[in-house]
Amino acid sequence: MTWQAIFYVETEAVIIGIFADISKEHEQQEKLALMKGETLTKAQEVIDKQMRVAQEIAGLLGETTAETKVLLTKLIKMIKNGDGSIQ
Repeated sequence: MTWQAIFYVETEAVIIGIFADISKEHEQQEKLALMKGETLTKAQEVIDKQMRVAQEIAGLLGETTAETKVLLTKLIKMIKNGDGSIQ
């Protein structure tokens, strides 16, 4: 791959051409684009995994909170009844 600049100099009736090999720069840009894509993919995977873990934790907390509420409600009723029976 090359970069090209061509100029015509009227006063001298000549054409000047400058050609530069930009193959390495182009290859580096492609590698950088690939790395960015891979990084974005990994970042999305981490986000997805964190969301799954957060949802699992929230589910477990909900379950244990419900169980705790049931047990504490039974305890409150026992204490209110004063006789140890649950009604």
